[in-house]
Amino acid sequence: MGPPNDRIPLATQDTLDWLHQLDEKGQTFRYSTVKGGKGQGLVRARPNQERVDFDADIRRLHDAAWMLYGGCSGVLDAYAENQAEYYAEMRQHMEY
Repeated sequence: MGPPNDRIPLATQDTLDWLHQLDEKGQTFRYSTVKGGKGQGLVRARPNQERVDFDADIRRLHDAAWMLYGGCSGVLDAYAENQAEYYAEMRQHMEY
């Protein structure tokens, strides 16, 4: 077995470089507040951040997925029934 591969995949390195550009000093993602410039004191590290309620979002996504599943399966069931009726009717007309 050869030596361990200590190289980071290019996609991973690109992501790490992108994160480093966003947070060169390594504090933005670590702290909720950071020192502001020129006597501002502590300021929000991510002033544009919105609160994300993952639990509610997951529940809504789950409900939407079930609604789509139910709708799609309902349409497919109706299509299958229509096809069965169509072929049964066609067989009746062909058997003379």
